[in-house]
Amino acid sequence: MERSFYDYRLSNLSPKDLELFKSIFNYDEVRGSSSGSKEQLVESHYLRVYNFRYWDEIEVNRIDEMVKEFNAKSESCIMKITDYHDYEVEWDNDRSWPASFTFSIIPKQ
Repeated sequence: MERSFYDYRLSNLSPKDLELFKSIFNYDEVRGSSSGSKEQLVESHYLRVYNFRYWDEIEVNRIDEMVKEFNAKSESCIMKITDYHDYEVEWDNDRSWPASFTFSIIPKQ
């Protein structure tokens, strides 16, 4: 089976959708990521969050509402949250990573 690649980077958003994303989320904290299987690779992203360490229902609902706002106002795409990650520290306390969530940007059908 041929491997397919879906390139839905934020830089591929229309200028209007990119400005919408920036107005809702902290664009400076977006990082690249990819996910997929043997047959399919999807360009994804994760966004770092600094005002807490561990996800709870209140914070998840807050992000979900922001995603709903983006999806309702976007011209050409939808945003899907794929995972939430708590604050993490490396086993030897050498490095740490803030809480974050992973998402994909997918063209509207």
